[in-house]
Amino acid sequence: MREKRAVKWVCRFGVFVLIFFLTYYALCFLVPGWKLKLAAGPAEYFWASVRHMASLKFILSAAVGLLAAWLIGRFLKK
Repeated sequence: MREKRAVKWVCRFGVFVLIFFLTYYALCFLVPGWKLKLAAGPAEYFWASVRHMASLKFILSAAVGLLAAWLIGRFLKK
């Protein structure tokens, strides 16, 4: 029973982290109004995009990640 619980939490945490990063990355580059107009190299543009509106992106990504982790937990119950 304890091993099953541990696997469930590891799966939830893994899904949360994966979805969090994917959502954050998508918000950085796929939302047209949040794209930066910056003439810089790729690495500098990437880090500037990550820092731009970081609080809002963090909150949205965390909410989507928590929802995905909750859903995966519901499916693992069955």
